Amino acid sequence: MIGEQLGRYKVIEEVGQGGMSVVYRGFDTSLKRDVAIKVLHPHLQNRAESRARFEREAQAVAKLSHPNVLQIYDFSQANSKRSYIVTELLHGQTLREFIESTPLEHPEIGAMIGVQLCDAVGHAHSLGIIHRDIKPENVMVCDDGTVKLMDFGIAQIVDAHAMTVTGTLLGSPAHMSPEMIEGSPLDFRADIFSMGTLIYFMVTGELPFNGPNPPLVLKAILEGNYDDAEMVNPRVGRPLSRIIDKCLELDAEDRYDSMSDLGTRLKHFLIDSGIKDFEPWLADFFDAPGPTQLRLRAHLLETLEERGSEALKSGRVAAALSYFNRVLAIEPEHERVLALIRSIDRRRKLYVYAGAAALLIVAGGVVAWASSSGPPAPPIDTGDTAIAAKALNNDVDAAQADKETAPSVLAEQTASEVQSHAIKVATSMKLRQEQHRALAAGIAELRVREVHKQAKRTGDAIKTAADAAAAANDRKVRPNSNNALDAGSTAVANVAPPDASTTPQETPDADIKPDKPLADTFKLRFVFLFPKEGVRVTINGTRYETAQLAAGVDLPRAKRLRFTAEHAMCKTVKGAIVPGDKEMLQKRIRMRFKPAVLNVSAGNDKGAFVRVYSSNGSLLTEGVVGKPIAIPINDPENPVLKLRIKVIPSLSGYKSTETRVSVTAGRPKTLSVNLNR
Repeated sequence: MIGEQLGRYKVIEEVGQGGMSVVYRGFDTSLKRDVAIKVLHPHLQNRAESRARFEREAQAVAKLSHPNVLQIYDFSQANSKRSYIVTELLHGQTLREFIESTPLEHPEIGAMIGVQLCDAVGHAHSLGIIHRDIKPENVMVCDDGTVKLMDFGIAQIVDAHAMTVTGTLLGSPAHMSPEMIEGSPLDFRADIFSMGTLIYFMVTGELPFNGPNPPLVLKAILEGNYDDAEMVNPRVGRPLSRIIDKCLELDAEDRYDSMSDLGTRLKHFLIDSGIKDFEPWLADFFDAPGPTQLRLRAHLLETLEERGSEALKSGRVAAALSYFNRVLAIEPEHERVLALIRSIDRRRKLYVYAGAAALLIVAGGVVAWASSSGPPAPPIDTGDTAIAAKALNNDVDAAQADKETAPSVLAEQTASEVQSHAIKVATSMKLRQEQHRALAAGIAELRVREVHKQAKRTGDAIKTAADAAAAANDRKVRPNSNNALDAGSTAVANVAPPDASTTPQETPDADIKPDKPLADTFKLRFVFLFPKEGVRVTINGTRYETAQLAAGVDLPRAKRLRFTAEHAMCKTVKGAIVPGDKEMLQKRIRMRFKPAVLNVSAGNDKGAFVRVYSSNGSLLTEGVVGKPIAIPINDPENPVLKLRIKVIPSLSGYKSTETRVSVTAGRPKTLSVNLNR
């Protein structure tokens, strides 16, 4: 179609294509401006009914007028030979390309972009238009720092029945809502689900639903099978992770009611992070990403520490720890926050010891009454004390939801979080939520052991109580006692005395241990398939070199250990290790190359286009001068790629130029050209 005339628009060159259309750079001969022309594939426009529907829907989409929506200028009429839409011509990168070249270090930036996109989609929803294909590839980060949502309404224009299109064209698998997959009627909440996947991608760098092929991706969506965002990136924190979770609910009824509601929740998250006016932050970020992210880091550390300290002073320990978690995710060795957490831990221990002393006093009182009044009671020993302590823990857990600031509740509320920090947070940047739950049982056991130790320090009192209870066992139970304590004492009397064989002995620790306890550590060995050297692996905050892991290292046994494998030229590999009951595990690692980054400058044409071809002539990607272009490296074991670069002028009177370069995975390459007339 190059050189053809579509109405008043001249087709100049192809700039991209997708499953539904081919996009060309064109020129409006009437208004003398560059435009983009999206021409539908021939098989989507083969009937008069389809063409009429296209015109009707295009008219609706053309009504959209929002700074974050790609502006539609014109569209083909029913009698046109081809069906096309004319839009503004954007210069920049897709959101996926931008994030791959400039990762968002702080999830707050993703939330800022999310607010703008929610506003854009909400505007379309108010006009009765559903996008149906929200994804990073349909969001453009323009050279001027504007975020634009593209292809608005195209998925709705291309109707599965009226235009004989298979369902594969109606949305991208990784971003499709469950109701779209099932073929159910759609409403605006389908876009809320897709927006949730987009926000997840921005704040973690990964998609929530993955699989080696589309059917498995769709299966994961229908099952709701994804990792919480805060597991993948601890900097996300629980508040933002909950917002994403609500977007990704399987049942549309459980999602946010509108895009406006979702946008408001994101704004509240930003305000809670000390960012009331986010637009200047976002403008600065797109202008200078590196310095802005450093400035934002300092701002977040100060704000989150202040918020956590305020919550702690007011007795809201869970809220304080949530803020402190986010601080430690940014700076694991933050001394002031670690000191605050240690102070919480000290208070927790004081409450545990006080509870143990109270237990012993109550137990002694019951036994003394049993000796004087007659009803028998079982011997009081450390085993019974442990059972009582567990019962007390359950009672405190129930009270926690009703009265968060009560002293006993404070002990329960902080125990899990503090123990998690002591073991993991200060040394790990990738802690999964399951680890918190896995530690809960262990923390309860620690509380029980503290009670044991306190009981042993008062061994004489326990022995006296046990002797008294043993003597009381020889007496008859008095029926129908009028004593006010009978109900409670009868309950104690009905507890069977422990078997003599299980009575704790006078040993340093009377804890009950499994018959065959697992070792505290297990051996882990990494097999590096590619690359074989130079990989840096971090396991729960500790870094290991290739040679160490190839030989095998001893690691503490835990339910799940997070690891990160990094190499200068390769994409980071993240995963989890579950030792179970094995003494040795072997992990196989194959890494894939990062994209190379090409920077092209054309001194006499700041808006020139860049097309990147492989050595065999196939088109790999494209971009514009002055902006980094990510070049994928697809050869699994060769980091160097030879390319043919074509620079196409945006100004009339200049000629295109071609040159050849070699790029290396993970490294930038600079190319300067001059366009000739």
